[in-house]
Amino acid sequence: MPKNVFVLSPGRAGSMTFAHACENLTNFTSAHESLVDQIGDARFAYPDNHIEADNRLTWHLGQLAEKYDGSDVLYVHLRRDPEKIAQSFLKRWEDIQFGSAILPAFANGIVMREKPWPVERRIEVCRFYVNTVMANTEEFIRTRPHMTVELEDGGTTFDHFLDRIGAIGDLEATRQAWTTVQNDHAYSQARNAQPSVLRKVASRIKRAF
Repeated sequence: MPKNVFVLSPGRAGSMTFAHACENLTNFTSAHESLVDQIGDARFAYPDNHIEADNRLTWHLGQLAEKYDGSDVLYVHLRRDPEKIAQSFLKRWEDIQFGSAILPAFANGIVMREKPWPVERRIEVCRFYVNTVMANTEEFIRTRPHMTVELEDGGTTFDHFLDRIGAIGDLEATRQAWTTVQNDHAYSQARNAQPSVLRKVASRIKRAF
């Protein structure tokens, strides 16, 4: 059984839902983007028996592999239809209010463009971002312990994931939570900042996407 599980995706693919659902397990802790504000060794200081869903880890794959590259790690490629992901990012583009958002960093940082992207070309940028992250992830996991979980297959591959990690806990609640999509920046910040007793309150902050 793995000691560490890393859920990789471009974002907008159910990573928050994944982390929230796994909070019902008793043999693993679970978090969403819990160390995104850290650098150096602290960025990868995850505890044992922990499930971390963090799309930004796809930009730190080399460093991640240096620390977590044995038989006791499992990499999960969380997948959703790429066009739906791109369209979701496009819809969110206008709503982005925080400077740490990944899409603007990619659109005007990784892609060196000083001027704002015209509205009619933004979907191209979103598709390019999604394809880049998915390709990086697929190549990275190819030679490492991994599996794919599909957001939109009715829970079949998520059940396989639970079997693979020997999940213990309230599995009925875990599966039910997997069917309730969570994706809200404030919710993520609140859940990772609060003690576990208060996370039930934070978990009520939901937004379907």
